[in-house]
Amino acid sequence: SSSSSSCYCWLKMTEREQKQDEEYPSNDCVDPTTREAKKEQKEFLNQYLAVKHDPVLGEKWFMVSKKWYEQWQRFINSYSKEPPGAMDNSTLFDGIGLKVYIAEGMQFEFVTQELWDYILNWWGLADDSHQLGFDTKEVDGKVLINSKCIRLKAMFGETIKFVSLSCYSTQEELHNMVREAFGVYEDMETQLWNFRNGKYLEKLSGPGTIYTLVAQQKVLLEKRDDDGNFPSQWCVDETKAGDEDDDDD
Repeated sequence: SSSSSSCYCWLKMTEREQKQDEEYPSNDCVDPTTREAKKEQKEFLNQYLAVKHDPVLGEKWFMVSKKWYEQWQRFINSYSKEPPGAMDNSTLFDGIGLKVYIAEGMQFEFVTQELWDYILNWWGLADDSHQLGFDTKEVDGKVLINSKCIRLKAMFGETIKFVSLSCYSTQEELHNMVREAFGVYEDMETQLWNFRNGKYLEKLSGPGTIYTLVAQQKVLLEKRDDDGNFPSQWCVDETKAGDEDDDDD
């Protein structure tokens, strides 16, 4: 059977409908659990794995739950009789969004657009909101997958929101992302700060990367007040004054 014509409707059926479909196969839906289907999937995956796939600018790569990926491999290689079911990335999420402390080869694998489409063509996706596709980006002469591996706690006034972004993002990109998260007006002048223990540590607005930030760290967005000042101005000035006093001692 051709993978281009196959689709995964198996999980969308009731148990009774599945039994009926086993006895009277539908012409417009190919069952991915048949011997022929498993053979085709095995051959396709073997061919895919035989080639080294490096990220290329303009491509899109996808995260696949390692738990699901390994169960799929066991099934199509007949090491397990249990089909993997619809592609399920739920193990990569928590109550907020994509988990922070996950790693390639441990909790997930990156696959190309080709393999991602192939998987979904056979098995479908359990939850559309769990589709994890990422662009590529050139960093220091290397093309890398621009995955969202950092989650920051952004604050604006009394409001707190979580923002997920790539560790290869620039400070300017982070600033714009936080502004967008809070729906800041385009003409409103703002500053973004690395904020810890009530202190303004570093202004985040330039072309530099955010390598210094770690998961769950706080960043603070502030706007210029009616007097033309930023709240941080007084805090930073007081800190500098305190440092100068310490030097005098």
